[in-house]
Amino acid sequence: MKKMKCIKKFLAFSTAVLCCVLPMFSLENSVSALEEILPEVSYNLESELINNSYLTATDDGYMRVFYNNEYVGIEYYDNDFNIQSFMSIAMEMDIWGGFYEGTDAYYLIEGCDNVEEVDATEVVRVIKYDKNWNRLGAIKITGNSAINGRDVSRIFDHGCVQVTEYNGHLFIATGREGYFDSATNTRHQGFIMIDADTESMNGKITYGEFRHSFAQYIENNNSDIYVVEKSDGKRCTNLFKFDASDLSTIVLKKETQLFNYGGVKTTGGTLECYASVDGMALSSDNILCVGTSIDQSEYDNVTDETPHNIYITVTPMSGVSEDSTEVKWLTDYTGDGKSFIGLKITEINDDKFMISWEESYSSGEDMKISDMPDILSRHTLHYIFIDGDGKKLGKEYTVNAAISDCQPIVKDSKVIYYSSGANMVNFYSIDSVTGEFEKKVYGIAGKNVQWNVVDNVLTISGTGIFNIECILYKRHPLSTASSVDYFYDNPWADMRDNIEKIIIKSGITAINAEQFKCYPNLVEVVIEDGVESIGTKAFYDCDNLNKITISSSVTEIGENILWTGASWDSDNSPVVNAVIHTPAGSYAETYAKENDIKYVTITQTIKGDVNNDGAFDVSDIVALQLYVLIGDFEINMDTADLCSDGKVNIFDLMALKRYCADVY
Repeated sequence: MKKMKCIKKFLAFSTAVLCCVLPMFSLENSVSALEEILPEVSYNLESELINNSYLTATDDGYMRVFYNNEYVGIEYYDNDFNIQSFMSIAMEMDIWGGFYEGTDAYYLIEGCDNVEEVDATEVVRVIKYDKNWNRLGAIKITGNSAINGRDVSRIFDHGCVQVTEYNGHLFIATGREGYFDSATNTRHQGFIMIDADTESMNGKITYGEFRHSFAQYIENNNSDIYVVEKSDGKRCTNLFKFDASDLSTIVLKKETQLFNYGGVKTTGGTLECYASVDGMALSSDNILCVGTSIDQSEYDNVTDETPHNIYITVTPMSGVSEDSTEVKWLTDYTGDGKSFIGLKITEINDDKFMISWEESYSSGEDMKISDMPDILSRHTLHYIFIDGDGKKLGKEYTVNAAISDCQPIVKDSKVIYYSSGANMVNFYSIDSVTGEFEKKVYGIAGKNVQWNVVDNVLTISGTGIFNIECILYKRHPLSTASSVDYFYDNPWADMRDNIEKIIIKSGITAINAEQFKCYPNLVEVVIEDGVESIGTKAFYDCDNLNKITISSSVTEIGENILWTGASWDSDNSPVVNAVIHTPAGSYAETYAKENDIKYVTITQTIKGDVNNDGAFDVSDIVALQLYVLIGDFEINMDTADLCSDGKVNIFDLMALKRYCADVY
């Protein structure tokens, strides 16, 4: 008691001199420090030909670029993957193509269909930015029906959008459909290459054909430009070699079959290849191409159980030909119809590369999380290292991580990429020397809202509305052309059985409908002060939920938030097991009475009441400041943790000052 009296006297004195003490933590600084930025979820787990997500290395960290429907998001991170800033750029055309980091500039590639078949229509735009994302101009590309193979009706159709740079020119490999052919009553599809001059800002389609091209990858060795494709029409993994020594006239020097498919092409329609082409890289001596395939000698006998394996073709640059190409198999599955997602080749140096992939799975498989806070750990990533001749270097590694459409990059001997699910963004780092795997995990639950799980307690914190939607997505095994499995992914589904308690921290304003349905082992929910609304069926069918604490700030509650069944009596009335704990006179108390739900009235904790005197005022700021400065000072650790990160420090003091400014 004597100590508390001394503390109160000291607080009274401190309050009087507060204006002299607090300037060391200015409100202006606290605003910028408290506006915590979280990564934006941009779902990239699907296996698509056109990438929606990219990483580049910067001097002091990384830049993440992603396409998110109507805009392009750009985020900067430090070397430990802590997010530093965010910006967005609006799309200029209808169709996303991709991002490319050039020598001195950044480029966004966008497109527009030309179903009216007018030659003058701009079908591709290459937008140039400086390294601070100031727009410098755009290169506009149209089709040209006067030159065979260069007409465009639907851009990027069945194509990648891959880029290489040489002598001030960007060379872009992609696919497209041409103009309608009345003779065959269809639009033919094939590969085109675009030449975009980044100095004159002019561009054109420099090569095109219509022999079905379902993936394209491009690299260059000085003026030698190589394009590899999956060609249904030519029934092979196919390689083009172009000569760009005279940039006014790009010449096709060589076309070579690298890996032949089974089946005989007898019609103009598509024919299943049971193979994929997934990437290309250049070593000091060879052209390396990776893909998946069945044993093509068994093409006529293929079944659902026919295994796919990963192959690599090794073609010497000194003599490009089918005869000089060697095919090597990197896996040797013999059954179970294996197929793969997201196969990639990443250049570490001229004589070392990493091959990475994820085994495909179907929606019916029971995939378990290996690391509870990390939902993406239900996936299994494989990777191996090879040399420039395609020879394996050591063992195959497996870790619990998800592949994505993000092409890995290399920085400081680390292979880096990221994956984004519906409620997570994970950054992965693989040591190219030891193979050691590390990750940085962000749990995202809405704009500026995050989540974490510790000891089976799910905590939602941040600012704004808590909302996670199920996503309809497709898992497309790249080893087949048509086997696409569509299903809904509930990002919480894999963790529901583990959650026993949910805490919604102050700062969250709303819980949308049906966010926590069917949590079988959920026992308690705590909704802190600041939440204003709870959506319909928010905690629906949680049979073991027996206690939910709802603050007086809640003024809107949807129907059946606690429904666990219906009465077997004749009235068939709803059954609710949970008891609502709420302050007297609150809306939640009224809701409980109107819906015949048991309730208990409580004394509500006041936000910002750090010194536990039943009120929030300037003395609470002094108390928290003393705790931060000298440590040995009694405060309410729960109400002092305004940043909801499980710690009490200077950032909570800044938050408290900001809250004080808002209140008073």
